[in-house]
Amino acid sequence: MLSVQIFGLKNSQATRAAERFFKERRMTIHFVDLKQKPMSPGEIRRFIERFTMSGIVDSEGKAWADAV
Repeated sequence: MLSVQIFGLKNSQATRAAERFFKERRMTIHFVDLKQKPMSPGEIRRFIERFTMSGIVDSEGKAWADAV
């Protein structure tokens, strides 16, 4: 059986949608609540190396616009 690790926030609609997506496909989910355990610099670096910065950042989202 395949498993997936989800980094997100418990109250996030996008996180709940991702959980639902994988549950419907009967995949094992390992959830990491970023409020409880933020990602380490090494984890962030590995994500960027694997998916590129543009692949992990929603530059058209409200959070990005608010931060810029």
